[in-house]
Amino acid sequence: MSKGLSFQLSWTYSKFMEATAYRNETDSVLEKVISDLDFSHRFVLSSIYEFPFGKGRRWGATMPFFGETLLGGWQLQG
Repeated sequence: MSKGLSFQLSWTYSKFMEATAYRNETDSVLEKVISDLDFSHRFVLSSIYEFPFGKGRRWGATMPFFGETLLGGWQLQG
């Protein structure tokens, strides 16, 4: 988005089906049912923040090599 902060939102619609048992003893095909593990709607939100330290960033343009190596390029994700 801006200044090193970005977001991502995703939505999934699905159906988790299982075929694990017969309806009765004479059936030759397993019965399909919706699983107990089914989550029809799933929303996921994630974000990344890039710290403003290091080469080409707000702070650290004149940072010595050791400071650039230690502090440059870090991100926080959640």
